[in-house]
Amino acid sequence: MMDPYQVIELAKQIEETDPIDWSDLPLNRESIYFMLGTTVLERVSETQSASEREIILLASVVKLTVENFVLEMRLRKNNT
Repeated sequence: MMDPYQVIELAKQIEETDPIDWSDLPLNRESIYFMLGTTVLERVSETQSASEREIILLASVVKLTVENFVLEMRLRKNNT
């Protein structure tokens, strides 16, 4: 299994270029990154081959990008 701390730290560095608004949320940033990061890594480690992992990871990125886009559109709609 990959080192969860390395993956989580990289994800947090990526957030620096596209910040998440954590204000007004009763969430601990570190806890959320750790919980979700380890969950994703567990799912990926269950796959048998590198090609399966790649497909799962790419599909996950697409799904999250679409979800983020839809949530952003909803926020913009509610703020107008």
